[in-house]
Amino acid sequence: MDALDADIQLIIVDPPFHGIIRRRSVDRHRFTLADVLDGSVTYQHTANTSTQVLCIRLITKTNKIKL
Repeated sequence: MDALDADIQLIIVDPPFHGIIRRRSVDRHRFTLADVLDGSVTYQHTANTSTQVLCIRLITKTNKIKL
């Protein structure tokens, strides 16, 4: 199986408690592996605590698979 990075979607099921996941500066819960690899996905810590442990739950989905 071979899938392009743009075909692999990452979907946030449980978002972080103390921050925001953004894609190209916009709050998002769905993005592609290509977005992650090119640096478009970022995390902004919003809590007043100094601990920046990021805990999220993701699922993956592929649009196309080449056999």
